[in-house]
Amino acid sequence: MPKNSLLSLSLFLFCLFPFLSLFSLDLPFDLHCSAHLGRFLNSDTSRYYIDSSVNLYCTMLNHRNFNFFINYQDDLEVNGGNGVFFDPRYVHYYIAGGFDYFLSLFFFRLSYIHDCIHDIDFPSSDKPIFNRFRLQFGEKDFHYSLRTKTSRKFLWTFYSTLYAHWQYHGWDINAGADYNYDFALQLRINFLSKSNMGSELNPEFLFIKGKNTWYHQHFIKLLVYYKNFSHNRLGVGLLYNITKDPIRSPDKLWQFIIFFQS
Repeated sequence: MPKNSLLSLSLFLFCLFPFLSLFSLDLPFDLHCSAHLGRFLNSDTSRYYIDSSVNLYCTMLNHRNFNFFINYQDDLEVNGGNGVFFDPRYVHYYIAGGFDYFLSLFFFRLSYIHDCIHDIDFPSSDKPIFNRFRLQFGEKDFHYSLRTKTSRKFLWTFYSTLYAHWQYHGWDINAGADYNYDFALQLRINFLSKSNMGSELNPEFLFIKGKNTWYHQHFIKLLVYYKNFSHNRLGVGLLYNITKDPIRSPDKLWQFIIFFQS
C-alpha cells in the first residue's frame, strides 16, 4: 500500500475511535482463512486438472450481536495442457461485504457479493461478471468464526441469492450466465472428533434457476484432519462433484484435496 494511503487510513481510524467508543462499536479485525489444493483423479480433459482456492473472512466492526464483515475469495484453475501452468485466465475472484446477526443458537447474514472471471486476452463482453444479493440463515456454530471450534456432530445452513439483471451504463450487472436466483443447503456431519484429530462429511447442494432451465452444483466432501490447540486444521480429503452449470461443470469427477482452515 502506498505511504500516503497508509497514512490516510491511520488518520481516519484514529479520528474514528472516539465515535466507536460512543456507540459501543469495536474494531476486532478477527480474521479467519481457509485454503485448499485439489487434484482431479478421473478427468478426461486438460480443463480439469488442479484447483486451488483461498478464502479470507474478516470481522471489521462489532456492535453487540451485529458484525460487519469483509470476505475475499479466489479460485484458480490449473490447466493440464501445454503452455502456462498457473494460467490466470480462469481465476474467479469474489469480494463480499455484509452483516451477521447472532442469536443464541442461530445466525442471519445479509451480504452483497461481487465476483468475476477475468478471462484474460478474451473479449470483455463474454466475461462472467456477477453482483449478487444473498440472505443466509443457519446454526450459529456453522459460522466461519466458530465452525473449527465446535464439538457439535451436525450443523446446517441455508442461503438464497438474487441475481438482479439491472442495466448499468448499458451492460447487465449479472452477465455471462442466465442465473436469476439460487438456493443452497450446506451440511457439516462430524463423525470423529478427538483432541487433535477429526473427520467430517460436508455435503452441499446448490440449485440455480436460469432463464429457461435449472442448473445445479452439488458436491460431497470427506475430510480427515489434524487440529492444534488454536483450532487450526490441516488435512486431506476426497470430493465428488455433481454439476450442471454453463460456466464450469466438472460433473462426476473426483478430487483429492489438501486443505487448511483457521
